[in-house]
Amino acid sequence: MKKSNEVHCPKCRQPIVASGELAIDGHTLAVYQCDTCTKPWQFDGDTFDVALTFALDQDGQILDGETGLPLAIPPKPSTN
Repeated sequence: MKKSNEVHCPKCRQPIVASGELAIDGHTLAVYQCDTCTKPWQFDGDTFDVALTFALDQDGQILDGETGLPLAIPPKPSTN
C-alpha cells in the first residue's frame, strides 16, 4: 500500500501544504501553517493570536516552527 504524503494540522486535522522550510542541525524540514488554528504569541509585553505554524522532522515528530522544539498543541476552546 502506498504511504500518504498528505499532512494534516495536528489541532483541527484539516489538510495543509508546506509554506516554507526550516533548517535544523543540517536537516531541511518542511514548515506548515494552519490559518484556521491559532496559538498565543507574546511580543513586547503584548499577546497576539497567530496562525499555528509547525515543522515535521524526519521521524514525523511535530516541531514548533519558531523554536524547533516539540510543539505543545494548545487545547481547543470550550464551546459551552
